[in-house]
Amino acid sequence: MGLSLLVFSQTDILTEDFEGTSGTTPPTGWTRTSNGVGWKFGNNLSSSYWSIPSHTVYAASNDDDAGSSNDGSVDYLITPALDLSSYSAILLDFAEFLDGSYGQSASVEVSTNGGTTWTNILDVSAETNWTTITVSLSAYAGQSNVMVGFHANDNGQWASGWAIDDVHIYEPAPYDAAMVSINTAPYVAAGNVNLEGTLQNMGSQVLTSVDIIWTADGGITTHTYNLTGINVAAAETYNFTHSIPADMAITQGYNITMWVENPCGNTDSENSNDTVSKNIFSLSQIPKKFVVGEETGGTWCGWCPRGLVALKDMAHYYPDSWIGISIHNGDPMVCTTYDNAMS
Repeated sequence: MGLSLLVFSQTDILTEDFEGTSGTTPPTGWTRTSNGVGWKFGNNLSSSYWSIPSHTVYAASNDDDAGSSNDGSVDYLITPALDLSSYSAILLDFAEFLDGSYGQSASVEVSTNGGTTWTNILDVSAETNWTTITVSLSAYAGQSNVMVGFHANDNGQWASGWAIDDVHIYEPAPYDAAMVSINTAPYVAAGNVNLEGTLQNMGSQVLTSVDIIWTADGGITTHTYNLTGINVAAAETYNFTHSIPADMAITQGYNITMWVENPCGNTDSENSNDTVSKNIFSLSQIPKKFVVGEETGGTWCGWCPRGLVALKDMAHYYPDSWIGISIHNGDPMVCTTYDNAMS
């Protein structure tokens, strides 16, 4: 008797990696709009005060490079109009870099009327490197004139910018669970340690159950948590604590590998996103961690009061773990002893 295994794959709707583009000419079918310089394309679009980490050819709105008089508040890079009338679930994946410096923000927006109006579906969070984001477009399934806009906004400041790459819009396979991260702290007190993590539903069907499995140091002993009773829609994430803690009574490093299987009791259609690993160290005691931030400026600097506000905000919200230092130069508040100690 033969066994037939049916695994559904995803259906691509739009893919764009910006390879072959340069200057201000967007890919075929895409448009760029701006009240200033707007989006450009290349493999090195960094500037003096905004450095973009190395990547392949990408698109970027660089407000720093455009100059202090540039209006970068409505820099849109817009996909071709998409016919989603035959799809029931749609996801958007893209790589992006936004550090949020100098007042920069970014959002993903959708228009169903040719760009006359836009609906914000995602405010992008600042990170320190390129990040891959997945967002659901399923609310627009069944519609025939859908445009996705990547909106870089300098908010009236001489800001930094936003870079994107590898845009992928697709109908996902029905069942695809992804392990996003192990969230347990890298340093823990020796003993039984709860393993926390985040998973994501990358399938089109609502995720109601999944197996979460972990092992330590590549061992053959596995620990399975049959997570049930959840309701995770496409592209949504879910935070969990594994039902079986890790025995870290011996003070040493542990390499924890964790993965997901059997979404809704079905075969996972994509295994490349199933597994993550993390090194966790158990210690006899956990030292208290402080974050030290230095801000340089002077009474002559018109922009520097923003740094003082940031220092005060950090001290207000993190009074027990923050040390803020304001370093003055070229004014009466210079501390020569501190400056000399840094050199």
